[in-house]
Amino acid sequence: MNINEFMTPQKLLFKITTLILLLSLLSLGVFMARPDQQVFAVDQYDEGDPLKFKTSTFETQDVQTPQELSLRQAGCLSVNPTTIFKLQEPGTAEATTLSITNTCTESVEFSIKESADILWEGFEDFDLGYIDQYNGWEAEQGDNGETNNRWEIKENPEYVYEGRHYAWVGYDDLNLSDEWLWSPMVNISNLTNPYLTFSAYSTTEYPGATMEVWVTDSVGSKLSTGPIWDLINDEVWGTAEHRSVFLDLGDFVASGSIRIAWHYVGQEGNSFALDFVEVGGDWNLPWLSTSTANGSISPGSQAVVTLSFNSTGLTTETYNGAIFVEKATEESIRVPVSLQIVSNVYENFIPLILR
Repeated sequence: MNINEFMTPQKLLFKITTLILLLSLLSLGVFMARPDQQVFAVDQYDEGDPLKFKTSTFETQDVQTPQELSLRQAGCLSVNPTTIFKLQEPGTAEATTLSITNTCTESVEFSIKESADILWEGFEDFDLGYIDQYNGWEAEQGDNGETNNRWEIKENPEYVYEGRHYAWVGYDDLNLSDEWLWSPMVNISNLTNPYLTFSAYSTTEYPGATMEVWVTDSVGSKLSTGPIWDLINDEVWGTAEHRSVFLDLGDFVASGSIRIAWHYVGQEGNSFALDFVEVGGDWNLPWLSTSTANGSISPGSQAVVTLSFNSTGLTTETYNGAIFVEKATEESIRVPVSLQIVSNVYENFIPLILR
């Protein structure tokens, strides 16, 4: 018998090792080739299953080739503080500062714009549960709606953007959704560059249903042939997280008073959380001024902008606005600004002591 027909210990070990490796690769390939594997596999949203998620989907291949990944920096600019509140008496002038930091490796040009808020809603004053009518807000199911999942106010900390409450509409895999949420009337006729911004929490992984944003008149008639925003058509959101949506309302200035409508429509989509809704526009706030309107920040450096508050001629109430720190290639950073006028900031009082 030829000696080459016998299996040496070294060859036997090599073949066993190779066989184990091949079996491992085949097993991994079968697992990775399962399409649309779901962490949650239910037909309808409920309290224990608020959002649907997918694992990654791979095409079946004999060999899984490594995929090249790249990390994109979200933005160069950050601000501190992120919210500004001043408390002062009538006829006084005070100042505070806003720091703008450039975290990138190149110089960044920035500009600052003042903005007036004519609508701001965080849903904090709403009662929990289904929305009917409150403070000009109105929710209704359209004629094609079959689901029991309506617009409602919830307080799950995982999905709130700020405060405690948010508006929510849940998905339904079995029944058609046709759920409308309207804002109060707002008059944008005197605004320059009017805008709508809001925080959204959802994904585009389940395109059977979408969230649309419409501009309507007082009775709900649409003022455009199509929505000004469509979650599925306009975005690619692979993960569920809070994202700011900024929409131009300039085409509707001539309409004067308008309503904003969020329309969740379709079937087999994903749930949607809405928070931090604002309608505003460029406006020279008479009680606020900034030390600079634009500038440049070197890499790793910081610019300090002085904000001056003047309460001359103002009555005792709260005045709200915002400033936007803008860079041409990035999303603007909105900093809410509030000035509360009180008759005596340092008014003394004796606390009531209970025994």
